[in-house]
Amino acid sequence: MASIATPLVIAFVRLLINKSIQRQNAIAERQSSWLTKWADDFLTQATGFNDSATTFFMLFLSTEWKAENEVPGSNEQQKSMHLEVVTLMLALQRGRWDMAKYSAFAPASGKGLEEAAQALFDEANNWIKKKGGNVGAFQQKQLTFNINAGNVHAELLGLKVSK
Repeated sequence: MASIATPLVIAFVRLLINKSIQRQNAIAERQSSWLTKWADDFLTQATGFNDSATTFFMLFLSTEWKAENEVPGSNEQQKSMHLEVVTLMLALQRGRWDMAKYSAFAPASGKGLEEAAQALFDEANNWIKKKGGNVGAFQQKQLTFNINAGNVHAELLGLKVSK
């Protein structure tokens, strides 16, 4: 009797363990899908912010170059460039807002991202006020933003954050 009961008990225990493992795998898969989607959405926002900063920078440099080289420009062109700058600043402002919701889920690196995005936004704003600025400082702030964005992305995916 014991020889028949032992295999049945073992089979039953294996069945319970198997169901538990399957349940845990399903939970982990759903969690992983959510984290991946969240990280992908963040990456889209961070890339958009970075692209807006680069476009602002290049627009500002082209305007400055045209002024230095006395390239004639109509009043309409100046209005158009002003509108582009305003549009880019709004995109940067929106990017800061959008990224703040993601940084809340990255406790180790989220604050650094918010500070770096603010610093880059402030740098662009200063360029508008002063009609120019330090190219190296702008590039450094953009690099700092990108490093922090990479850290938040890694943290959202559950990967090790670089220092």
